Amino acid sequence: MSKKKAQECPAGEKWAVPYADFLSLLLALFIALWAISSTESSKAKALSQALVTAFSNPPRSSVFQPIFQRPPDPGEVREDTEGKKPQTADGSASAVAVKDSIAQIQMLIQEGGVLEQIEQGITLRLPADLLFEEGRADLNNEEMITYVRRIAEIINKLPPEVKIDVRGYTDDKPLSSNARYKDLYELAAARAYAVMSNLLANGVNPEKLSYSSYGKYSPVAPNTTLENRAKNNRVEIFLSSSPSSVRTIKSVLDSAGAGDGAGEQ
Repeated sequence: MSKKKAQECPAGEKWAVPYADFLSLLLALFIALWAISSTESSKAKALSQALVTAFSNPPRSSVFQPIFQRPPDPGEVREDTEGKKPQTADGSASAVAVKDSIAQIQMLIQEGGVLEQIEQGITLRLPADLLFEEGRADLNNEEMITYVRRIAEIINKLPPEVKIDVRGYTDDKPLSSNARYKDLYELAAARAYAVMSNLLANGVNPEKLSYSSYGKYSPVAPNTTLENRAKNNRVEIFLSSSPSSVRTIKSVLDSAGAGDGAGEQ
């Protein structure tokens, strides 16, 4: 006599077990989300700081910010640099000279000046109203003459391959009818030449120096306000060198920007 086949469980309720597991996981997810959203900001900040310290990777500023500091006393600069010969990882004395000189230029920048890094080199930007009277190119301000002299002392420490181009710019305000200069190009050129002549008088190698005039062109801001016009009336000292030195300068500026951001921002 044949045996009857055992009856299988109904298939309609097999979904209940995985569905219950799914609900349990969903509940756990909502509990986790609620816990995260209710975390105190102070605890989150403390955790973030602990992670930064643990991995020794402090956040760095992505944009270099100019450093405005009181110009150091020349004696202080000599005492700090005299007798010290730091070396970089590759032992390049040239790279060390660039690093030290850029750091000193940053110390010399007063409020209103800007140190800007670009791909081809670096630019020290000085508003013309710090150097010259309106519509004139005579460098008669004793404080500014001293300022340019101290920049020249630093430039003299740069590697020989570094070239310096002094560039003059103006806003688009027309000159008066009785102006000494016939147009804005000539005014900008005269101002750049005055700064270059001062650098030459303070020992900068003439083979490194050149000057150029851009007149009212290449503004850094629209000539719509007095503040913007002051920005466009400027003299720039552009330092360029070999690609390897540019990379060194860029690295120095990045490090300086990160340090400034950590202490001020």
